[in-house]
Amino acid sequence: MKSERLRADKVTSLVRALKEETHADFLSASGHRSHVDGAEAATRKRQTIEANCTQAEARAAWAEAENRGYLT
Repeated sequence: MKSERLRADKVTSLVRALKEETHADFLSASGHRSHVDGAEAATRKRQTIEANCTQAEARAAWAEAENRGYLT
């Protein structure tokens, strides 16, 4: 039970990070330095979270983010 909850938490965290990264990338298109810095930070955050996930957890998170429309 505890491991299932931990796995769900990892997937949820990665989905949120993907959403934040997509939004930050959109804002960085303005060229403002703070938005570019924010996009870089969001990418590092997503990469860190993804590195702590198994491949199955990462695939589940990417699929969930895609289903929610976060990657478009």
